[in-house]
Amino acid sequence: MLSQVSFSKDKRAISVMVGYILLISIAIVMGGIVYAWLKTYVPKDTVDCPDGVSVTIEDITCETQGIYKNINLTLKNNGRFSIDSFYIRGATSPDQEIAVKDLSGFLAGQSSKGMILYPLAPGASKDFEIKTIDGEIYHIEILPTVEEGKDYITCGNAKIKELVSCQ
Repeated sequence: MLSQVSFSKDKRAISVMVGYILLISIAIVMGGIVYAWLKTYVPKDTVDCPDGVSVTIEDITCETQGIYKNINLTLKNNGRFSIDSFYIRGATSPDQEIAVKDLSGFLAGQSSKGMILYPLAPGASKDFEIKTIDGEIYHIEILPTVEEGKDYITCGNAKIKELVSCQ
């Protein structure tokens, strides 16, 4: 009778172990399936901005009218490729490393979702007026983008920063 009791306890211990093994196996198989499925969503080709993209600010002036400021700048594409649009941001303190204030909304009728949609061919320049900025702007950053298919690619290596002095 004693051997019968120990035999039934062993059966329960084996069935618990089989349950754990099945649970771990199912989790591993499901993880593999999810990995294979998500791998199809990652693009295989990396899309980079061409090395010859370059813009510069030829001229920048600032006019103060009370608490509001108007910034006039001339942007020139001095690179080998056309740019299709650009982001423009301003720094609101002198020690701010990265400009975070989006200035595209202050540009007269040119912006779309924070991006200035104005193509510049190589060698071309364009004057822009940023109207009625409240508060101080210490420097401006411009990040050009190029269009690749339906997407816009930001050219981080062509980002420029220019000091602004409004007095």
